[in-house]
Amino acid sequence: MFWIGILFTLIMLADWFMQKKEGIKLKTRLKVLLVSLCFFVTAEVLFKLKDQWNLPSLFHYLRATMFSGS
Repeated sequence: MFWIGILFTLIMLADWFMQKKEGIKLKTRLKVLLVSLCFFVTAEVLFKLKDQWNLPSLFHYLRATMFSGS
């Protein structure tokens, strides 16, 4: 997982400098970086929790909490 973070950082730095070279505004570059970071963090969290939370456990949780009437 450590190498994925390094690879992601290198890709985002390369993209940042390519956007800078093309003359894209700073505000737009920051938005792109923020969205990419959000997707990366979401992917890492989902990967970390893949064994704890899956669709059957989610449906079981929803059935127990929302549909039990308590």
